[in-house]
Amino acid sequence: MLIVLFIIFLLMIGIGFAIVTFVDYYDHIVINSIGAIGIMIGCTAELFVVIAIFSQFLGISQLKIADTKIAMYEEENARIEQDIATIVKDYMNYEKDTYKVASEKIESSSLLVLTELYPDLKSNELVKKQIDVYTRNNDKIKELKEEKINNQICKWWLYFGEIEDVKEK
Repeated sequence: MLIVLFIIFLLMIGIGFAIVTFVDYYDHIVINSIGAIGIMIGCTAELFVVIAIFSQFLGISQLKIADTKIAMYEEENARIEQDIATIVKDYMNYEKDTYKVASEKIESSSLLVLTELYPDLKSNELVKKQIDVYTRNNDKIKELKEEKINNQICKWWLYFGEIEDVKEK
């Protein structure tokens, strides 16, 4: 879109310049003035288009970085879930008589479900800190995915590029 506008305004400047150059000023003052106005409008619009193009390039450059950051946070969250699952298994072995849950359930359970199953784990400081980090990471992942969706629009504005779906994993 912006590239098309850039070309249109560049043509407007060229046509205005051709009018001013090749039309005799004294014989056709109105046509010459229209050419000069076309040059001024084209130059002004071209300036705004160039600024917009650079801002869209900046948005597109953020797309790859967002993917890398999302992968990093998801990896860290998987590690935290695994750590907490290990803590829960150890806690289950310690409290065998109190809690009767199959270990298969632990493997397939999410972090938040496990902490609901075992209320005593909530009071454990290590688990509390890991849950806080996990929650912050999830919030950051959502933020990055939203930023990525917003930056997808830059492709369309710049060159009518396809807007990809950013799906929840």
